[in-house]
Amino acid sequence: MPSIKLKKSSKRYRIDPELRRSVGRAAPGSVERLQYLEALVNELCVTNLIDYKQQIVANLGNFAHDPRNCPHLISLDVHLIFLEIIRQHLQTAPSASSQKKTAAASAKLVSLAVAGFCNLITSSQNLRLRFSHSHQELSPLFTCLQSPTLEAGTLVNCLTVFVHLCAPAVHLQEENCVFFEPNCSTTAFHTSIRSNFPTVVEFARGILAENTEDTRLRNLANIFITDCCGDTSYSSLE
Repeated sequence: MPSIKLKKSSKRYRIDPELRRSVGRAAPGSVERLQYLEALVNELCVTNLIDYKQQIVANLGNFAHDPRNCPHLISLDVHLIFLEIIRQHLQTAPSASSQKKTAAASAKLVSLAVAGFCNLITSSQNLRLRFSHSHQELSPLFTCLQSPTLEAGTLVNCLTVFVHLCAPAVHLQEENCVFFEPNCSTTAFHTSIRSNFPTVVEFARGILAENTEDTRLRNLANIFITDCCGDTSYSSLE
C-alpha cells in the first residue's frame, strides 16, 4: 500500500498499457480492477506534475461513484490521500505571494479531491460512520469551508459530505451511537452534531443568513441546519 505522504518527483509513472486496456473489461470489485486502481494510486504518489495529478484524482473520483469500487479504494487509502491532497494544496491556494497559474492549478486539484472524497462518502456507509465519529480527520474540509477563495462547486461538495455524515438516518441503525447519548433522543443527536461540527454549523448559518445566490448551497445549508441540527427557524427562508 502506498504511503499517504505524497512524494515530490517530476517523473510520470506509466501504467502498463495492457492493464490500461483491460480495465474497461474488469468488473467492479474484481482483482483486475484493484490492480488498475493500485496503479493509479502509485502514479499519483510518484508524480509532482500537478496537471497529471488532476487527471488521476478525477479518474479515482469517478470510480468512487460506484459503491462496488469502494472496498478497493478504501483498502488503498484513497479517502486519506484525497484529504492529504486537500490539506497540502490549500496551502498554495490563491494568495498575494503565489503565482496566479500555480494557485489556480492548486485550487482545481483541491476541487477534484473534494469531489472525489464526496463521491466516496456518498457511496460508502462504512466511511460515513468512520468520519462522523472521527471528525478530527476532516480538518482539511473544515478549512475549505473557511476559505474565501474556493469556488461554489467545491463548497457544495464539501457541504454535501457533512450532510451525509450528520444525517440522523445514517446513525439510527448503529449500535451504541455516541451521537444519541445520553438518552437516545433526537434532541441529544442534534446537540451532539452542533457541538462536534461547529465550523459546519457556522458556515451553513452564514449561507442562510446572507441568502447566498447559489441555490445548491442554500438548499444544502437548509438541510444541514434543519435535519442534522434540528433548527427549523431557517426553513421559512427557502
